[in-house]
Amino acid sequence: MLWVFALLFSLTRAKYIADASVTWRLELPGVSTLRRGNAVVSTSDERLVVSTAEGFLHIVEGNEIITFTPTGVASCQSGVVLMDDDKVALYAVTNEDGTSRVISVNLADATELWSVVLPGTVNGTPVLSDRGYIYVVHNVRVQNREVGRLSVILDQSVAATLPDSQS
Repeated sequence: MLWVFALLFSLTRAKYIADASVTWRLELPGVSTLRRGNAVVSTSDERLVVSTAEGFLHIVEGNEIITFTPTGVASCQSGVVLMDDDKVALYAVTNEDGTSRVISVNLADATELWSVVLPGTVNGTPVLSDRGYIYVVHNVRVQNREVGRLSVILDQSVAATLPDSQS
């Protein structure tokens, strides 16, 4: 058992950088709060995509920042996931009316491709399956209490929500 511990430490090499400095810095316009997990880098390292607490989606490519601004948004508690060879971003916002929207955004020009409305508040990042399903967890108010739901989106519409009962 001791040899496993020694092996793990021998594989780890850390280097102290005496003159570490900031290589670059980025300030996003209109951002008051960033949440953990709300930024993603494309697999080609060409883009940084960031969702903000206000619901903005900032697309950073080189020195250029373009911003998608959805309307009617109260907040955003969702991270971002990239799909379609990193050409499309998917995230969720909470609308002013208390519903949520899962939004698909074209990263080339920051335009909405489609969106799906869900009841309640989406509290996490949408998850993509290899088969094209999008899984979204959201909380719905039922009889004065919060109830968790899992919705499955397929072909730009809600295919199923579990549990499907009202209790």
